[in-house]
Amino acid sequence: MIGDRRPARLLVERGKVTEFRAAVGLPHRPDVQVAPPTFPAAIEVFGPAVASILSDRGIDLGSVLHGTEDITYPGGPLRVGDELNGEVVLTGVEQRSGRSGPLQIVTFTIDLARPDGMLAVTIRRSLVIVG
Repeated sequence: MIGDRRPARLLVERGKVTEFRAAVGLPHRPDVQVAPPTFPAAIEVFGPAVASILSDRGIDLGSVLHGTEDITYPGGPLRVGDELNGEVVLTGVEQRSGRSGPLQIVTFTIDLARPDGMLAVTIRRSLVIVG
């Protein structure tokens, strides 16, 4: 249902930033203070908010493909030690026809703020559901 929402949390921990940097091929830096720009893609590691919305809708997670990801930082880059809280909101569902059959494009908006309430990051994510 459009409007479904879940709480979301993203901890910018040094160890997770180091792991993420390695996973995307960035050099090891033990003194890293700023998370890579795509780090919020790891939000599901801290609690599967998007996956829980899809599961509650009866969607087989094995049929879900990544579509697009748009990340903006109104509060500047994420820094090691940031503790961000907010919510994931299902903002759209669109039916399409693909070469292999029907597709659903599901979009989410994730807003995360710092403890002082300042918006730190907005993530707009689309997922493609096959079948």
